[in-house]
Amino acid sequence: MEHQLRLVLRNHYRCRQLTAKAAGTVKVKATAKDGSGVSAEVTVKITAKTVSVTSVTLSASKTTIYVGDTLQLSAAVKPDNATNKNVTWSISSGSARGSVDASGKLTAKAAGSVTVKATAKDGSGKSGTITITIKEKALWEGSGTANDPFLIRNLTDLKNLQKVVDKAGYYYRQVADIDCASVGNWIVIGDNENPFRHNYDGGNYTISNLCLDGDAQALFSDVKDSHFKNMKIVNAHTKDNHRTEENRTDKQPGGGASTGAIVGYGSGCSFENCTATVNFLSSNSCTGGLIGGVELKNEQYTLMKNCHVSGTITSGGYTGGLIGSISTYLSDGDYKPAYTITVNNCSADVNIKIFTTSIETPCVGGLIGKSFGVLVEKCHTTGKIDVIEGDIGGLIGEAGNYTDVTRCYSTVDIYASSDDHYGGVSIGGLIGHIYSRSDVYDCYATGDITAPYVEWSPCQDDTNRNGGPWRRYYNPCGSLIGTLEVFKAYSENEKITIYNCYATGKVNVPNICEDKRVYCHGALIGLILDRNTVLSSNIKDTGKKDLTDWDDFKENYIGHFDHNYNLEDLRNYYEPINEYQYSGLNGLQNPKYDTLPKHQYVEIITESELTRQATFEGWDFVNIWKMTANGPVLR
Repeated sequence: MEHQLRLVLRNHYRCRQLTAKAAGTVKVKATAKDGSGVSAEVTVKITAKTVSVTSVTLSASKTTIYVGDTLQLSAAVKPDNATNKNVTWSISSGSARGSVDASGKLTAKAAGSVTVKATAKDGSGKSGTITITIKEKALWEGSGTANDPFLIRNLTDLKNLQKVVDKAGYYYRQVADIDCASVGNWIVIGDNENPFRHNYDGGNYTISNLCLDGDAQALFSDVKDSHFKNMKIVNAHTKDNHRTEENRTDKQPGGGASTGAIVGYGSGCSFENCTATVNFLSSNSCTGGLIGGVELKNEQYTLMKNCHVSGTITSGGYTGGLIGSISTYLSDGDYKPAYTITVNNCSADVNIKIFTTSIETPCVGGLIGKSFGVLVEKCHTTGKIDVIEGDIGGLIGEAGNYTDVTRCYSTVDIYASSDDHYGGVSIGGLIGHIYSRSDVYDCYATGDITAPYVEWSPCQDDTNRNGGPWRRYYNPCGSLIGTLEVFKAYSENEKITIYNCYATGKVNVPNICEDKRVYCHGALIGLILDRNTVLSSNIKDTGKKDLTDWDDFKENYIGHFDHNYNLEDLRNYYEPINEYQYSGLNGLQNPKYDTLPKHQYVEIITESELTRQATFEGWDFVNIWKMTANGPVLR
């Protein structure tokens, strides 16, 4: 800036230019050159020139943040030499979702978008804006893929699984032990309308003290197409969720229909390397150590592998140490053989007791209560079962169609305590009741069966209750299988095959009641229902209408009953059914026999023969069996 100064000398003027370089004050002095020494001074104030703001531009390191986060915003003011570069920060849109302080730091309060404004303070009216997206904070670390699963680190993370039942296909991995004791009653994760449809890897960490006394009766109440692996459930328990006939409900889990440590009810689910310790008191329709009830998919897969349960189960209905009930619903009679779906290398060490008054007639097994359409292989059970009535087996209670069992054993002791003249039982050391199109091979059972009170009540007319009249008349108990039954239902392939099996357990049951109806028990199989087994679809010679005796049966029946053995201690086999004829009931058409076959399907051996490898004709002692001091065991 230049400024003109004027010097007055006796009416003569002289002018000079002052150039301003910076704001402030300047003293200018003028001295005469004639030597007179005359001079004069003037003080000049220099004021800076005002430069207005021409633009304000906002920026941030990111444009998406999560609720609870903060983000520092920046304002770039132009020109660089603007006189006043200060700005005022404000929220121009979305004030309910965020706030900004005087320094430009944004705090996210709620999900949505926030527009932040910065206005120049120099009065120029210039301003700039930026819009920031705010999201709910991620429930878990990770992206939920197979390679980058969501991580479950604590109890809060585990409970948050409740929030994704409306989605499908995520992967989760547990990375720490989790104690659920503080929860009280566990929460419902998945229900019948919105099942849990994700995959969970427990990472071999524990989930402990899971209380299932409320609406939730499993860690995951209802699941679909989910895979669970490497899970360890410790002390899953119920105090008493007993339901009575008056308040029973047909609702699926969430309403209390199935109890299990990991899953209440599942469709198309699978389990691998999962364990549980349980203490259940439940009269739900289905109760199992790992899963209460499961519906199979119509495809080949492994339902359960390398899983184990130990503990106590007091229950009613379908009950198993591992699985309460396995079912499948296939349309148009499209039934598939058992080998498509497997339960492999699993075990249970459980004490099972059935309520005195159950809602459903029980099917109880040390491993599986009721099965359908599965291959059970390389599995075993130990423990005890105490029942009133129903199909009871050391391994499987009721083996329905297409249940194949191979290389399995049971040491479970079974006690039937009914003394009300009403209980009907079918008890087997391995399987309580087995149906059509099923095979049992390379298996054994050593548990004892005791049923001192089961007996027929002559005044009981309700003969169709609990599965038909046959159970009321017979109460069959076998050291390996209680009842073998074939019926023509869906196909012409109606066979049952039993071979390379043995049993050593004692069968302690009454022999015959006062009105001469029989209680079948003893060597290997308690009862072969040949009134149903001997059908035209089961006879090699299709021209035959009847089988006249056991030799005729063995020659013509398409099933396989070979190389089975039982200890000689079991000497109470079949007794004749004389003076017995009943007709007009479904499944019992004029069965009248002079004699019943005794034990032609099994060879009775001594204890010393039990320990001789040569006794067991046709058995594979290289790949499947090995001989010990106590007899053959599975490799």
